[in-house]
Amino acid sequence: MRRYNQFSQLDADIRKKHPKIPTLPGKTFLKLSASVDLDKRRIELHNYLRDLANRGDMRTNPAFRSFLELDEHIPDSVCYSPLKVGQLTNLFFGGRDVLYLPEEKTMLVAQSKMNIASRVDSYFNNVTFFLPQFSLPWDSSDDNVSPVGALSVFKVVVDVNDEWQFQLQWTCSYTAQTNILYYCN
Repeated sequence: MRRYNQFSQLDADIRKKHPKIPTLPGKTFLKLSASVDLDKRRIELHNYLRDLANRGDMRTNPAFRSFLELDEHIPDSVCYSPLKVGQLTNLFFGGRDVLYLPEEKTMLVAQSKMNIASRVDSYFNNVTFFLPQFSLPWDSSDDNVSPVGALSVFKVVVDVNDEWQFQLQWTCSYTAQTNILYYCN
């Protein structure tokens, strides 16, 4: 059995990183003694926990897992939170797909314009570049195609503090979105 202040502490711990979680039912000024009021509070707290459990980001949240004692009671459900080992900066577009090849100490990053309106505008621009008869009234007069995707290759170097450093080897832009396909025999 959990006390309300334990739920309140759980809510505070989770809300630090996830401010848009469901609202914890309010605390009453008077002690609840009527069975109807206790049942109502129990249902509200149950619904609160259910709403949290339905969020994908709670499955790896240490405070939530500890509160429900998941690791002790359901050892097969142990989830490990991702560990940040480094940070990519100055990407041409937003990251879309990543492949790390540890044997080669190389990482491939497929990138894409993240804004759909910008992608659609680039597609129209590219069509009119290759097929001028389809030019649109708002088209600019510059004779450039607009990249929509890119592929970058990074050399991965692990420094003395076990932090990953990414050294850009090359980037190639494309007039279409990019993905990474990898075949391993």
